[in-house]
Amino acid sequence: MRVDAQCVRSAAGWSCGIDFEESSIQNAYIDMIENAQHFIYIENQFFVSIATDTTITNLIADALYRRIIRAATHQEKFRVYVVLPLLPGFSNENAVQAVLYFIMRSINKGETSLYQRLIRDGVYNPEDYITFYGMRNWDILMGKLVTEIIYVHSKLMIVDDRMCICGSANINDRSLLGE
Repeated sequence: MRVDAQCVRSAAGWSCGIDFEESSIQNAYIDMIENAQHFIYIENQFFVSIATDTTITNLIADALYRRIIRAATHQEKFRVYVVLPLLPGFSNENAVQAVLYFIMRSINKGETSLYQRLIRDGVYNPEDYITFYGMRNWDILMGKLVTEIIYVHSKLMIVDDRMCICGSANINDRSLLGE
């Protein structure tokens, strides 16, 4: 079996001491999303990507939007599964609220969210194409049901069981843009 591999990253002066910005990790995400034929599975600690936002400028949500619109237009069977932590892993309440605010704005709150853009452009049930999940574990302890959040810290995208990104980049500007 032949396996092609490529190293991608985001880098800039502040992170690597180089004189330019590199965002090949974002380019790889976008290329894989655009070339997906059947499904995309994303597991990530964050999903902060808002099209037409002045402060958040990575293009992951925009690439997903374009691919879903294409699938809907051509009536393709196409699915995106996104697994995120149920709550951000910060001890500071303000940080938790801020991260949740931006994640919800990215997914379904506000006119520029992914779901609202899809609905506005004719995909009236975005869940037919993209769904978001959080995970919990459970057990019976001393006769009582107990549950715990499974904290997703991975940075993974699998496309059609033929392409994969596995690394350290969150879906947010800091990890993707190299600024």
